[in-house]
Amino acid sequence: MHKDVAYLTRKLGRRHPDTLLVRSLVSMWLSGEGQHADVLRLAEAEVADGTAEFGADDPETLRSRRRHSFALRGVGDLDGAVAEARAVVEDSVRVLGSDHADTRRCRADLAQYLAENGKPAEGVRLLRALYTESRASARSGTERRRPAAPPVPLPCPWRGGWPRW
Repeated sequence: MHKDVAYLTRKLGRRHPDTLLVRSLVSMWLSGEGQHADVLRLAEAEVADGTAEFGADDPETLRSRRRHSFALRGVGDLDGAVAEARAVVEDSVRVLGSDHADTRRCRADLAQYLAENGKPAEGVRLLRALYTESRASARSGTERRRPAAPPVPLPCPWRGGWPRW
């Protein structure tokens, strides 16, 4: 485990928000540096911690497993990434439902890993199904829509007072 993550884990605990944030940031940094074996070790530790503390069906544990499949892909274990992604998709559908945003992301990851692992036809089939479902839910109004414009920031009296007109 990376020394910064180990320090925060010791001082704050495995599931403290700051520990989780630093673990994620260190993972992204290591991935950018091409240190995929270290990313995989962090991902494995994250999955083990989440499973031990919250169980395999916790939504955050499912997200950790998704990051683990990404880490497997990073070290070149495409068979392992596909197997883990398939398992995460099955569990996400069971726990969160097929129309949940995390489930859709997992399905898109699986399609990408399949295509990279020499099964592009299956990956394209999954993406087409995902696209069709996405369009159907948007037409039915169940898809969450973004606001047309960003919210207008309101003045905060504790950050310099109200504006003078």
